[in-house]
Amino acid sequence: MRPTTKALVALLLQKGSKKWRFSQLLEKVRPILDEAALTLELEALVESGWLVQDAKGRYALNLLGRTFVSTVETRYEEAYVLLPDVSVRVSLGDFRRLRVLPGDQVEVEIYALYPEQVLGRLVRKVAPSPRTFVGVVEEGRNRRLYVSPRQPPLGIDFQLPKNTPADLIG
Repeated sequence: MRPTTKALVALLLQKGSKKWRFSQLLEKVRPILDEAALTLELEALVESGWLVQDAKGRYALNLLGRTFVSTVETRYEEAYVLLPDVSVRVSLGDFRRLRVLPGDQVEVEIYALYPEQVLGRLVRKVAPSPRTFVGVVEEGRNRRLYVSPRQPPLGIDFQLPKNTPADLIG
């Protein structure tokens, strides 16, 4: 997507699922787009399915219910993905509860649009993370073995299977 298109989508996200009139959009983007260019951008976004136009000529993002595949990233405990093409952040929630790791390929469905925030739900895990996690093997209170990741630090431990032989553990 062109930078002007990304800027227009970011502007539309400022109101979440609310609708914008053409004049409101033109007022906000006048420094970078004139009326003809804005019309072309809006038509292209409507054709590609990113926007919908109602009978009154107002525009709104058409993201609710859409699914897409992206890579999980984390910040603290929150998992999120970036929408393809526009780099919009979609929050998924606590990555430990979702059982996903940074780098996993997942399919996400958007279920809520709020001003400057998009929320999604995990549909399925498409592929595991290709990343390697380096950590320390520790024995838990229940005599089970755990790996505490040190690089990159995650804040969670991986439990090793019950039958993991001690000689396989570094």
